[in-house]
Amino acid sequence: MNSILEKEKKLNLALTKLKNLNLENPDIKKNIEMLGEQKNQLEIEKSEIEKKIQNFSV
Repeated sequence: MNSILEKEKKLNLALTKLKNLNLENPDIKKNIEMLGEQKNQLEIEKSEIEKKIQNFSV
């Protein structure tokens, strides 16, 4: 689970840095969108893992 949290932190940091850049470049804009999608996927995976852990603990 730590690796997912670490990935999420890295993606959030990268996303923040990209948002502070000049968005005139279409490649940068595409990268921001891709990172946002990756972040959403990681959040879904994190939620699923947390549910499994919770069910395991019961």
